Amino acid sequence: MAFQVSPGVNISEIDLTTVVPAVTTTQGAIAGVFRWGPVDERILVTSENELANRFGKPASYYTEAGNTSSAIWNNYETFFSAANFLAYSDALYVVRVAENANTAGGSVFDAKYQGVLGDSLQVAYCDSSSFAATTVSDSISIVAFSNQAEIGSNTVNYGVGDYIVVDNQNLKVTAIAVDGANTTVTFENKYIAASNLSAASYAYQWGYNTLFDSAPESGKVHVVVIDEDGAISGVAGTILEKFTNVSKTISARNEDGSTNYLFDVLDQNSSFIAITEANVSSVTGMDTIHFLAD
Repeated sequence: MAFQVSPGVNISEIDLTTVVPAVTTTQGAIAGVFRWGPVDERILVTSENELANRFGKPASYYTEAGNTSSAIWNNYETFFSAANFLAYSDALYVVRVAENANTAGGSVFDAKYQGVLGDSLQVAYCDSSSFAATTVSDSISIVAFSNQAEIGSNTVNYGVGDYIVVDNQNLKVTAIAVDGANTTVTFENKYIAASNLSAASYAYQWGYNTLFDSAPESGKVHVVVIDEDGAISGVAGTILEKFTNVSKTISARNEDGSTNYLFDVLDQNSSFIAITEANVSSVTGMDTIHFLAD
């Protein structure tokens, strides 16, 4: 750099093309039909990925299954208009208008938001008394290399997705049909044995216990959220969420001081399901709940 020996005017040329000016991000807003998410609420979205995760990817819905010529609606225009704006900005307020006013639900839990996407949800839970295999004194008969069992009772305490345990085989239940005083249970795989089975008792086990390291503590439950039909993830049976050792006591806290109360945990952390405080006490034993539209 040159220095002037005597007073004078020094002219310097500086390249500023590498400097990024501080420009305020332009905010925008859009209202339209989305597959999932809060209804009639302004939600700030900062990227296309967040848009897809919060409100679902673009899709079409039809008047009947398999009929691709009569769409009820599609939201491609709305979604890609929002995505295009987010390519240039990181602040878009999105307001979802529900395509369906119904909220899917089961006997205890409900879908968190309105819309037909909730019909694909399934919730399975178990408490400390139902995590390990439970033996029942009902007769069971299975023909070798078949995938069905005859149970000598018209009442069973397990559901589709759980396991019947016989001869060290875990047979996943896919269907249950009551026929008079008996129950026919269908399995995903065949019972492999050298001879037919006829026993006075058998065991059953919660179908999702392998997702957890141990049983929940007393007064607590494990909860699993499943995409039963594949409408959310694209693959039927995908595990969407799981909640470990969640308490049914309103004052329950984790070690870091955060709430561990089932109602609050789902309200704050689940993207798919909710429960009313009145229903928290009903989460006992084990069950698998299939959601249906109201």
